[in-house]
Amino acid sequence: MKSRIKIAIMLFVFNIICALSNIPESVEAIPLTLTPPSNSVFIYESKEYKCSEEEASQKQAGGNEFRYDYKVPWIDIKEFIKPEHKAQGFIDLYVVFFATNSNKSLLQPVWILYGDTDNRDDYDFRAYCDGKVYDMIDPDLKGPWYTQVAPANGNYSSGQYATLRFAVPAQIEHEYKIYLGRDNITMPTAPADNLKGTFYQCLIYTPVTSTAPIANAIVKNIAAKYEVVWVKNQYGNYVRKIDDPKYEVMANVPIVFDGSKSMAPAEGAVLTSYQWDFNDGTIETKAVPEITHTFANPGTYKIKLTVTDNFLVSSTNEGSNQVSKGNYSLPLYVNVIDQAPSVNLYQNGPNPFDTTKNKTTKIQYDLPAKSQVEIKIFTLTGRLVKTLLNEEVNPGSWEVKWDGTNDSGNKVATGVYIYSLKAGSQVQTKNLVLIK
Repeated sequence: MKSRIKIAIMLFVFNIICALSNIPESVEAIPLTLTPPSNSVFIYESKEYKCSEEEASQKQAGGNEFRYDYKVPWIDIKEFIKPEHKAQGFIDLYVVFFATNSNKSLLQPVWILYGDTDNRDDYDFRAYCDGKVYDMIDPDLKGPWYTQVAPANGNYSSGQYATLRFAVPAQIEHEYKIYLGRDNITMPTAPADNLKGTFYQCLIYTPVTSTAPIANAIVKNIAAKYEVVWVKNQYGNYVRKIDDPKYEVMANVPIVFDGSKSMAPAEGAVLTSYQWDFNDGTIETKAVPEITHTFANPGTYKIKLTVTDNFLVSSTNEGSNQVSKGNYSLPLYVNVIDQAPSVNLYQNGPNPFDTTKNKTTKIQYDLPAKSQVEIKIFTLTGRLVKTLLNEEVNPGSWEVKWDGTNDSGNKVATGVYIYSLKAGSQVQTKNLVLIK
């Protein structure tokens, strides 16, 4: 009993000595409670990074661990992506950086954002969703790594935030993971006296979605095509930009446009009107989301859909990849051509088709003329698995989907399959891999 009392007294005295001596090794990081960006939802906080005295004496801003670590390393944010994000085609993320010390005092180190390279390297902002890569789409933030892209002038202060816009698909089945580079969130070198004993941390928020209607327009049964172009950003650097999706359709062929993914998020609101402006002199208003239109002349057309709810609140899909231009849903472009150059069957996607991660795989094809079309799935031995299509199809670029089942509705086994396109007298085949 006496030995236990002696140990307790020794521990008590030691703790008093540590407190009076302010021993650096005994001080732990105290998380700082910041006021979050207004109307936002908290998503993620990185671990805390401490700048050692040695690193501070060498004026290494933030310390080596902070500079070279992956601060947001493939974080799954699927639970924060709402139907509104899918309808507008993107989600905005607020990146907050701050520094504090053991006394819970907010320090004021400056910080900046280095360029999003789009090179699929350590310095490329991107998201991974169900087997596909989706980009940070704001061209103002793209550029070579080690080139400042935000803020446009000067620096951010501790607690200020940058906004990143990421493309979001219409469906998310399993995951949506974001990656924000290796040293893209960084600091210029700061005076040593401001670094000793400093803790650094990154926080991620997303703005609360609006209750205003959201207009979402697609071309039914036609796959969107993406064109990669090189553009000059605000800093004079040429960067890769994935252009807005375009649908390729045929002139003088009826095309079905679909606005059924549009939304009226406000409580008690329902969409009552769909106004379509086809940018060829035709404007039509319907009470239902689908409409059929025929373009007479080749060219690129920006299709405007304006939806209105029962409270007479309207919204149009005139948004942009750029955060600076607001948060309306992304526009729809249609590229009208005279005729497809030839019958063409494309490789399915995704391939391999992992049925544990994706509900369907898409098969796209081109037709230069109206034809009787058959698309079928076979085993490698030639046994018919499923008929996906057997009907007359207008000229154009089209797609069908396969869900990995046979004609009886049963899931097929893992393996390599053949899919074929027969259009008139022409037949084309390709292989696909299915993983069950």
